[in-house]
Amino acid sequence: MKNKLLVVSWAMPPLAFPRSIQVSRLLAELSTLGWDITVLSSNTKELEKHTDDSLKSFYQTFYKIVTIPTSFENARDGDVLMSQWLNPAVNVAENLLKENEFDLLITFAQPWVDHLIGLELTKQFPIPWIAHFSDPWVDSIYYSKASSAEISEWRKLERKIIEQAHTVVWTNKQAQKLVMSKYPPSLQLKCKVTPHCFDPKIFESITTTTKSVFFTNNSRKRLETPALFSKKKCRLVYTGDFYGPRSPEPLFNGLKKLWIDNPDHAKNLSVVLIGSIPQIYEQMIKELKINKTVKILPKATYMDSLSYANFADALLLVDSPSTTSYPYLPSKLIDYLMFMKPIVGITPLNGAPADVLRALDCLIADPKDINAIYDILLKIIELWKQKKLKVNKNFIETSSIYTMEAVGSEFNDLIEETIEINK
Repeated sequence: MKNKLLVVSWAMPPLAFPRSIQVSRLLAELSTLGWDITVLSSNTKELEKHTDDSLKSFYQTFYKIVTIPTSFENARDGDVLMSQWLNPAVNVAENLLKENEFDLLITFAQPWVDHLIGLELTKQFPIPWIAHFSDPWVDSIYYSKASSAEISEWRKLERKIIEQAHTVVWTNKQAQKLVMSKYPPSLQLKCKVTPHCFDPKIFESITTTTKSVFFTNNSRKRLETPALFSKKKCRLVYTGDFYGPRSPEPLFNGLKKLWIDNPDHAKNLSVVLIGSIPQIYEQMIKELKINKTVKILPKATYMDSLSYANFADALLLVDSPSTTSYPYLPSKLIDYLMFMKPIVGITPLNGAPADVLRALDCLIADPKDINAIYDILLKIIELWKQKKLKVNKNFIETSSIYTMEAVGSEFNDLIEETIEINK
């Protein structure tokens, strides 16, 4: 008989969030390793505008889903915790635990209510618990507008979770260090680092279905390959949204310098941004007179965005500036690895993305250093003109660490260790 996992993850496909994709991908691999998985998740009927039906077919046969009504809008009204989901989810989970013999509980934030559910359940049931934080909570740069009262309350809840969980998981050592430095060594010993992962099989499906055509979402018609992806220019592609402190402004300023200092090279570059971008940056493109280089395409489905990325000569990562070690490992960076193409990183030199990019032998520039951004753009164009814009052996070997199979095996060991310690 298979061992059983009970998983709490508000974000699951078809919700179109990076967390949905990463959790479902990891669970699929755990399923192939022999786990019988039940997932407690949100009712996506109330979140239709945030869904992507193309995600549903990837991994849904690998686990059972139990959905509970919820609303995304409450988070926009200030309820970052999504606390209205707490009691209904706890009630359903209690019944599942009474009716089934689960070997382990895993809670995946965000939102942080998932860990609060774990907190309540482990007060009542003697079940080993892994709390997968991924990113910082109380220490997040994205909650700068939260009140001191909110931060104080979150700090208390975070401590309770870390004290009660048997294992706490982060996707990078910088996040672990930032958060756990305020806790005693005994709690720090609970922590493990397992990164995001990519699925090579998805890349295989992209290459067999998108030769010269992009498949767009339901709001747009099927499009022929646009001129902005012409092979006559070096194609640099970014997939994802810009929000909060993550801004394309450093990139734009680097491109402006490129047009001023080296217009002949600038003419050979096409930068395509795919996703939501605040209107202020669209105006900035015009003001900086880089509209010949930068094109913005609407937010696309997950598979569509990967199809666009497949036409790139190099892929682009843009992170927010940081005065400390950058504690976020963007899942898009790990997804980029499936393409085996050079990655240009505009990211803090001290941080999780920079560590990955250095191991891959990719170019990096700090978001605050416009001259460095100019230099790496110039380098990419020169390599492209010389037909040397390729990945090397280090890139290929390092990428293998982040495959779904490798990370799934690592997480499986973590599960078995957590269960064994708590027998």
